[in-house]
Amino acid sequence: MTATLPVHTDSHGHYESPATTGRRDKMGVSFLILADFVFLLSLIFSYFYLRALNTTGHWIPSDSHVAKNWQGWVVTLIAILSLLAYRSGLSGIRNGSQSKLVSGMSLALLLIVVDLGAQIWQWSNFPFLTTTGGYASAMIMLAGANCFHLGLTIFLGIGMFNRSRKGRYTKDDFSQVSLVGLWWAWIALSSVMVSVTALFTN
Repeated sequence: MTATLPVHTDSHGHYESPATTGRRDKMGVSFLILADFVFLLSLIFSYFYLRALNTTGHWIPSDSHVAKNWQGWVVTLIAILSLLAYRSGLSGIRNGSQSKLVSGMSLALLLIVVDLGAQIWQWSNFPFLTTTGGYASAMIMLAGANCFHLGLTIFLGIGMFNRSRKGRYTKDDFSQVSLVGLWWAWIALSSVMVSVTALFTN
């Protein structure tokens, strides 16, 4: 003989209140962004450390080249446009517009895919190798980190697009859209940080 205990759920089928799960999810995303911020900051610190140290003139050797800054800013611009598209979708669901949410998510995802392609193109066309000097190795690492960021964002974007398309979010329940929006904003900001860092070559 077995006994069953009653399970208390709300109208959404949650085992805990949406406020409780929302706070916990937001804390988790915040810690993820904080950890990634520290990681990126360590890469930027390494960049400036190697630049300042310039051991035997090997920061940028005399016979080497530097990356074209405009290429990095194109990557950053696309990331910012993707964030704006995402924010448009978020604004739509806040006002109860499912169609605006879906269109915003689809455009944001498309732009992030394009951005990853642009970053890979820049990465593969750097006029140097990791062994060229301190600047070269630092730039290749920063580009690789951004590729990781964009790849993870695409994974999240696919999930958000599918759930939006299936009508999983409403005007009264869109906390996941807001949480992923925090990561999307961080990706745009991190791209700006990398592009600004790359301006300091000599």
